[in-house]
Amino acid sequence: MINQVAWIDDVFILKVKVQNGPRMMTVADSPVIYWKSMDRYFPVKLDHAIDYETVRMTFAQELPMGEDLILHWGALRLPIYPGAIVRTDWFDKHYSHVDAELGAKYEPAETTFSVWTPTATSVNLVIKGKIHPLKRGDYGVWSSAIAGDLHGVPYQYEVTVNGQSNLVNDPYSKALLANSEKSVVVDLAKTNPSGFAETTRPKHHLQDAIIYELHVRDTTIQKESGVLNKGKFIGLTETDTATKNGYSTGISYIKELGCTHVKLLPINDYARVNEINPENDYNWGYDPLFFQVPEGS
Repeated sequence: MINQVAWIDDVFILKVKVQNGPRMMTVADSPVIYWKSMDRYFPVKLDHAIDYETVRMTFAQELPMGEDLILHWGALRLPIYPGAIVRTDWFDKHYSHVDAELGAKYEPAETTFSVWTPTATSVNLVIKGKIHPLKRGDYGVWSSAIAGDLHGVPYQYEVTVNGQSNLVNDPYSKALLANSEKSVVVDLAKTNPSGFAETTRPKHHLQDAIIYELHVRDTTIQKESGVLNKGKFIGLTETDTATKNGYSTGISYIKELGCTHVKLLPINDYARVNEINPENDYNWGYDPLFFQVPEGS
């Protein structure tokens, strides 16, 4: 008896679990790989038994990722899924795309959705109660443009990998509903404070840098800090704040120290803080869930 899946472990190698492996290698039926969408067959040869239950097969042609592949071996029909191949130099060379612009790219007339998932065989955008198939492009990037002004609209992806479909958030989200419930399309220009685009970055020689590291919440949360928006991003921007005794606090205190730079402890979306009731949890942010979304608490 053979298990239900064959795994691509390297560019020319399949591994299949079997019982009585060495004996199974003597079967008369030669295995082939069927590429469903192209209606093509790849010849495969039984290589050798790695151990008592694992048979290795080799083939001469590179197999595509993200395609429905089936191993035909006698009467058996086994789905073929990417295995250790995703940790090889070959995979990095063929599917790495560091320059791709991923996530939801907003424009008033349409939003382009792009997600990198080379091993997926299907990706659907679920938005406004409708399902829109994404088209697979180079390097395993799936994308589609949806017409309309979608600022503030939640969305998710339905992704099929290794024969299983799951509804997931966009790993490249720029905004989320509370507690990472769903991804949200956002017009980032609308999040800019007044004058943000015109503000120039201060110039300092690196050797003159005096750096202060802080946690956004902790810096202003003290009840006598004089900050109105205690523990919040905007609270860190309040200036001229002080205690009842007149001691400066927050960013004004840091400036008085002579600091030139501030380093923030993680501000990415936390995994374990309830954003609806943030007072019930405490975290310094070293469990980021969505790296491009600011923590909502």
